[in-house]
Order: sequence, then structure tokens, then C-alpha cells
Amino acid sequence: MKHALSRLLPGLAMLLLAGCQLPLAEYIPTPVPPTRTPLPRTATPIDAARCFYAEAEAAIPRAATAVEQALRAAGLDVLGVTAYGSGENFICPDAGTTSFLARTTNLDVRIGVEGPLDNTTRGELAGTVITALGSLGVDEVPNWQSGQVRLTLVTAEHEEEITFVGQQAQSLLEEGEGGSTLWTDLGGQPCADRSNAIPDDEAGARLEAYLQSSGAQGIQVQAVAFVIQCIDPASGEIQQQQAVNTNFTAQVQAPDLNDHATLGDQTALVLAAIAALPADSVPRPESASLELTYANSLQTRKQTISYRIAMQAYQAGLRGEALMDYLSKAY
Repeated sequence: MKHALSRLLPGLAMLLLAGCQLPLAEYIPTPVPPTRTPLPRTATPIDAARCFYAEAEAAIPRAATAVEQALRAAGLDVLGVTAYGSGENFICPDAGTTSFLARTTNLDVRIGVEGPLDNTTRGELAGTVITALGSLGVDEVPNWQSGQVRLTLVTAEHEEEITFVGQQAQSLLEEGEGGSTLWTDLGGQPCADRSNAIPDDEAGARLEAYLQSSGAQGIQVQAVAFVIQCIDPASGEIQQQQAVNTNFTAQVQAPDLNDHATLGDQTALVLAAIAALPADSVPRPESASLELTYANSLQTRKQTISYRIAMQAYQAGLRGEALMDYLSKAY
């Protein structure tokens, strides 16, 4: 009996399925989530043509560390070292990066000594400092020979300071000078070149007058001049000064930083004020820049663009949303 039923069951199952006529579409298996392989993430390429240079100054901590280590290795009691570079910022807005490229490095070195001091001891200490600096590569302290070295000798009673140009100091050592002679000649050097960033008051006054005559509200524009100053090492006084370039900063107050039409109209006034300056106000247009700051009580946004692109937008007559769109895409 059991064997007979087992033979009949497949047939009965077929009849039941045929009688019910279940549509195949109603049989939906439980889906199995597919295994997903993460797609490789590729960095967005940076268009080097949209990067630009702008005059700048910056501290160089790695150079200060290298100098301090070299001086300590020479047996000196180093109380402090500061390294400050003059050069250019390489700005790539696409990547949101800014890298500083130093043309020269200025150094401030403080050395602890036991007093009293005479010129022979002073010259020997200065010679040790110059020799230690000469052992450093350009990748460690970029072109310190063209910058100024301010050496301060600190005793328990007082401090003594001397400032000299690295290259001239090295030449004195190579000529065999040392001791009191070296110290005397270091103090008698001609003025040393130093880069500096100072407000351009004349250009600033012109910018302010233009904005006032235009009825602009909530806009401030400043000009910052980068100059080469010739400093008397003994007195610290400026003997000569030559302009290298001019950068601009602008602050725009706006209730709504998403209102690009209004921001663009305000920015157009900034560009017009800068364009109204005499042509010689910007000695090197290709490396000048404009830093725009848009702010209200809740938010602040900054954007740095090249002077060249800013003037192209002005000459094209852009304003409102069209100007903001142009500046966001072109550098």
C-alpha cells in the first residue's frame, strides 16, 4: 500500500497544479542582495593653468629647526631661532591649496654667552654662527645668504645685537677674517635688502574715495604693497625702498551670502575701484591677487582670485550672478 501511494503522489501533484493553474509570475523568490564592490575613487585632476602666484611672506618653522640644530651641533647655547621667508604663494583654488615658495630667508638668532664680552669673542661667536649656517642646504634654509641675519648675544647683564647680510658675511670669512676684525666689518656692512608687506596708503585713499563717490555701502578695499627695503644694519633705518607688487583685499558685508545677484553687484564695485587706480599701482599684474571676503553676522566666505582674472571680468562688464559664476570658475 505504501509503495502504491508513493507512485501516485507525483501524478496527483501534477493534476493539482494543472487544476489550480497558478500563474508563474506570482512565484517571486526572496531576492538576495548583490555583493557590491566599491568603485575606485579617483582624485579630481588639478588644472595647473588655474593656479597662480601672489607675493607673500611667511614663517618657515622647518628652517628655524634646521638652523637651531646646526648651531647646537656647533656647541652654541641657542636661546631661540626664528626664520621668516619672503617670496610667493602658489595658489591652486581647484585643490584648495596654497604652498609658499621662499626667495630669501631672514633669520633671528639668539645665543646665550658668558660675559663680559670683547670684540674678539664676539667675532668668534659670529664666525661660528656663519659657518654653521653655511653647512645647511638650500632645501633646509632657502637662500639665507640673500637675507638678513640678526644675531643677538645674551649675557646675564645685557644683550648685544648685530645685523648682517649672509652672503657678505660668508665672503668675509672666506677672506680669512675673524675675531675683532670680523665683528667690526660685520657692523660696517652696507644696507641689507629686506622684503616687507606694508599698506599702500595712497592706493587705499583712492579706493576709498571711489567707493564713496559710487555710493557703495558695506564694502572695504585695501591695497597691500610688497616692497624691497634697504635697511641700515647698524641703525635699522630704511635707506631705500622699491615697490615689487601690490595685492588687494576686499570685505563685503551682505545679509544673505546665497544672494549671488547682490554679491555680484557689490563685487563689481570692488573691481571698478581697483581698475580706476593708475596703471603703475600694480607693477606685476601677473602675480598680483585679490582676496574677497563676504561676511555677515553668521557666516564668512573667502575667495582668492588673480588680479588678471579680476580685471578681465571688469573689462567684460560682468556683474550680478554672471560675475559670481565667472569668478567661481576662472582663476
